[in-house]
Amino acid sequence: MSGGAHKQHNFVIDDPRKVEVITDRGEIEYRRQRRNILVPRRVRTAENRNAVADIVNRLDRASKPCFLDFQTRFVPRAKFDEIVTPEAIFQVLSSLRGYRDKSVATRAQIAENIYYGDRTTGPCRKLLCVLLQIERGKDLNLLMQQGMSDDCLPLLMGHKRVDGEFRLHCRRHGGAHRRIDEFRPFHREQFALWCRRLTPPFITWDPNSKHKHYVLEQGDPLPMIRDDGGTRGADGVMPDEGGFSEVTRVKMDPGGGLFANHGLHNPDRLYAMKKLKRHPKDDPLKHRMEFDMEVLASIYTNDRADTENALRFGDFRKHLIPLLASFEIRNPDSEESTYYLLFDWADGNLKDFWRANQAMVGDNTKLHWTAKQFSQLIGALECIHNDRDRLRSERTWSNLYGRHGDIKPSNFLFFRHPDGKQLLVIGDLGLGRLHRDISRSQQNPSDIPMTATYRAPEFDIEDGKLSPRSDIYSMACVFLEHITWFLLGVAAVEQFAIARLTKETRWGFESDIFFTVTPNRRMAVVKPQVKEWIALLRTQPGCCEYLHRMLELIETRMLESDPEKRISASELYRELKRLESCFRLSRSFYTKHYSEGT
Repeated sequence: MSGGAHKQHNFVIDDPRKVEVITDRGEIEYRRQRRNILVPRRVRTAENRNAVADIVNRLDRASKPCFLDFQTRFVPRAKFDEIVTPEAIFQVLSSLRGYRDKSVATRAQIAENIYYGDRTTGPCRKLLCVLLQIERGKDLNLLMQQGMSDDCLPLLMGHKRVDGEFRLHCRRHGGAHRRIDEFRPFHREQFALWCRRLTPPFITWDPNSKHKHYVLEQGDPLPMIRDDGGTRGADGVMPDEGGFSEVTRVKMDPGGGLFANHGLHNPDRLYAMKKLKRHPKDDPLKHRMEFDMEVLASIYTNDRADTENALRFGDFRKHLIPLLASFEIRNPDSEESTYYLLFDWADGNLKDFWRANQAMVGDNTKLHWTAKQFSQLIGALECIHNDRDRLRSERTWSNLYGRHGDIKPSNFLFFRHPDGKQLLVIGDLGLGRLHRDISRSQQNPSDIPMTATYRAPEFDIEDGKLSPRSDIYSMACVFLEHITWFLLGVAAVEQFAIARLTKETRWGFESDIFFTVTPNRRMAVVKPQVKEWIALLRTQPGCCEYLHRMLELIETRMLESDPEKRISASELYRELKRLESCFRLSRSFYTKHYSEGT
């Protein structure tokens, strides 16, 4: 996209205070990391007459298909380092015209310079390998004399020359390299292809650093392959609700990045790559704005989590799925870009958790874990809402208020650690929106996508306005289903859905929502079937004092039809922490039926 087209909009990805835009594929960071472990040494000068063929063939075999498509390939960085050693470069030089007649000591010194770089230029080992792949190794010396090095790669397909052929553009030098311009069109095309294969991005993430946004060109690979798990849809780790995105399970190459440990990473290096789909009617600017909103929501929420952690000694960030990196792949022939978001791949969503943990059903010794998850999830939701009065200030960032907008079981992810511990996390802020203080409760529900079953009454009543408390109603529905699972098992969750099925007169079909709207659409009330189900749960032998109080909180405070009277996230968090603290005071709080007293 051209710079002028979007500078008039305040994009967070253009804000250097919040986002670091990476245009060098992370090469500077990779070299910095590599310098910490790389110890320069003298080159061993063994000969190998087949050195050129060996490197060419080994790099060819090492290339892997990127998940983007099978024609886009990359050579893993770790594999490249294994193949292209100082010794391998020395052996190649011994076979190339212009080098083989030099003394062994001279060739060894040149090999060191190509591998490590010298005081005037950077390394040239990738440049050498690209030339070897197109059988132009003899041009290495001339290109180095013209100032080329690995810092110039990849060369980009630039404007057409007078003869109609494309030139290869060097961003570092701001133009084309004369010798490359003299290559035949086929060689230029192959040169560009191997440039991209040997320069996959090096992706890093640190929760204490700015968000990193990687800008690539069409045809550039990402250092990830599609995992056999494939793409997951509506019940997947990152749902594709409404067709706005497509999520692929990918496996990161071991040398393709460096991520700080935050307790969620999959031990098999599996990640969720979310591609934002562009509606045919959307122009590039609107598509970029949608992408920017996704990035903004993640940055804002995690910043709020850091503030809340410090104030409340909590660990809310662990219960929010972090955005690890974002990618923009630009099409040089148009103003269009394709956008991707990288997340950790979870072991499943909340429904998967229920199916995988049936041994927990009725086991009240596990309730303390449940209580901690409930309170921490609400603490994380509060970070999205930012609704605590004492945190308000005149700063722009502090005056933002959020709403998740799509609370449902498939948007709660669970992660299983190698030690057996499990964690529930709020995922997919894609439908969430951020607002200024003055407009945080002024959204028209008819303009907002929503999930039918778990929606708040504001979606259906006349003149209803959405607010952060709309999330609280949806959270009550999810909590109620979770308690149903805990007391009665996973099959009972479906039975509960069937029990509350009623015909919606407005829409003319049956619905399993949790409320019903009066004929004049002025107000809503909780369905009698929901109240009856809550009463049924209270009769179960495992309904201890903790669950009894949770059901009361859900029924009277969270399922309140009037959003103005509904409990806020901050107050709900305090209530849940009080309940959690009771576990330390009395064992009977979670072992005896509530009717027996504590």
